[in-house]
Amino acid sequence: MFDMSTKRDVFTWTCLISGYLKSGQVLIARELFDRMPEKNPVSWGAMITGHVEIGFFKEALEGLWIKEGGYMLMLRGIVSHWIEMLGTALIDMYAKCGCIEMACSVFDEMDDRDVYAFTCLISGLANHDKSEAAIDLFDRMQDEGVVPNEVTFVCVLNACSRMGMVAEGLRIFESMSNRYVIDPTNPAL
Repeated sequence: MFDMSTKRDVFTWTCLISGYLKSGQVLIARELFDRMPEKNPVSWGAMITGHVEIGFFKEALEGLWIKEGGYMLMLRGIVSHWIEMLGTALIDMYAKCGCIEMACSVFDEMDDRDVYAFTCLISGLANHDKSEAAIDLFDRMQDEGVVPNEVTFVCVLNACSRMGMVAEGLRIFESMSNRYVIDPTNPAL
């Protein structure tokens, strides 16, 4: 269809590229993207999202930078456009790539932070030796009225264990025990 099309606009190019990315054909998608005559935030976002979805985090990070006029410019417009839709995925991607400051920046830019966004950043902070920040974020989460889930508790307890914060871990475990019916002797936990 694309080859027979007489009107190939940004939308049709982006759809084709997205299709190749979803089928795992990254090299073809990249070749088409490079040949694309005009790019917009949606086409850049499709490339970044496609790479994140198939686990190519490093390549997705490289998609955030372009060379223009001898200067490296960060495509902030693209990132801010996608933060609302893909904020948690971006936090996860940046954290897994070792860019915890970028993960925090994305989190801070989000207007609507849910349990998944908080949990993702708590996990990322804990995994980057920022356990105190992870625990502070856990407290902030509750102060903002976001209810932690089971995964959140696992992540924040992980943060406590990494820093040897036994008292803090017990405090959090106790709050978890009060919220959920937990039998600590149950080996399934």
